[in-house]
Amino acid sequence: MRQLRALYNTAGYRESFEWETYGRLLILTGQRHGDVMNFHMERFKDGDMHLPTSKNGTPHIVALGPRGQSLAQFACFGFNMATTAHYKRRWFRRAGVPLSYRLHDIRRSFATHLAEAGEDEADIDRMLNHCASQTARGVARTYNRARRLSQRREIAHQWERMLFD
Repeated sequence: MRQLRALYNTAGYRESFEWETYGRLLILTGQRHGDVMNFHMERFKDGDMHLPTSKNGTPHIVALGPRGQSLAQFACFGFNMATTAHYKRRWFRRAGVPLSYRLHDIRRSFATHLAEAGEDEADIDRMLNHCASQTARGVARTYNRARRLSQRREIAHQWERMLFD
């Protein structure tokens, strides 16, 4: 958690507001970096990020806590994935995070900390937009299309409390 806090606090140091918003939304949402990068404020609706498509090819609603909401309403990224490596290197150095740590590790940390805090793993999977696995639970999820947005919003609020309280 210490590394996530350090990354959050240094996300915008000597960078543009867009990079700061991008870095902080990665931490607050646990989403894939490409999904965050492709997000635009026009898709901010009802306090949530609406992604028309993602890596797994499905639309996704990202529940947000208060900090995420305040950032997402201004998100308008005008850079491409090729420049991400340069930002990541500077960002991680400033935060004191090893360069071997990857952007995807932010996503893993998000899921791990929430699971360790007792949040329902099915809801965490929904927040991460994971496809249903081939387990019995995954088969049930194939037929259960409930979005559980109210639960996901509460988890997003809980995540922000864990990061900042």
